[in-house]
Amino acid sequence: MGRTIVVGDVHGCLRELEALLAEVRPDPGDDLWFLGDLVNRGPDSAGVVRLVRSLGARMVQGNHDHKHVRYRRHLQRLASGPGYRIPMHPPEPFLAVHRTLSDEDVDWLEAAPAVAPLGRHFALVHAGLVPGRPLGDQPAPRTLRYLDRESGRMVDLAAHDAAPGRTVHWSERWTGPRCVLYGHHAQPEAVVRALSIGIDTGAVYGGKLTAAVLGSLERDSRPRLVQVAAARAYYRGRA
Repeated sequence: MGRTIVVGDVHGCLRELEALLAEVRPDPGDDLWFLGDLVNRGPDSAGVVRLVRSLGARMVQGNHDHKHVRYRRHLQRLASGPGYRIPMHPPEPFLAVHRTLSDEDVDWLEAAPAVAPLGRHFALVHAGLVPGRPLGDQPAPRTLRYLDRESGRMVDLAAHDAAPGRTVHWSERWTGPRCVLYGHHAQPEAVVRALSIGIDTGAVYGGKLTAAVLGSLERDSRPRLVQVAAARAYYRGRA
């Protein structure tokens, strides 16, 4: 039984991904997973997608990946019949990235699940999970970050910004039964709790790219974290 290697949000940082892979050295017996958001904001989204595909890796779909899937499907509907109006109006940086992705790349992104159970003890999700709900019945797991502190319901970033004291990060309320590895919410260091581990450490913002290496899925053990520093900050917006 090989290792399971889980990589946090890459966001087009191909140089950093190559450096991280050189550190963890996945071999044919290992199972390589990504936590989504392979694309956008960094310098080479298409290069990242094609490298990950070439390695036979798998991923859970992130919100940035999903946006490209949606936009490609709108373009296909536009091409198939007159009069269709695309409801999305993405900015030019998104469009520039989209033009570099092939139909095969987008099909591969679309095929990724939103949540992936691993063995008996772990699960992967891009953003978050609502406590107390089965893995197969999770609302918007690509974007979930905060819950209302009293009701436990999902809240969006605007509601959190308006009243941060009324919200709590979903991982603070997660009680299992699985330990969840997630990305989406960039932090300076990995956020390790008893039943959740956040490994988006902000590579695209000039932080680090992180991998969690699990020696076995049959034991409820802590992963080993491997990190490489970003060459520079590629994006200055909100994490």
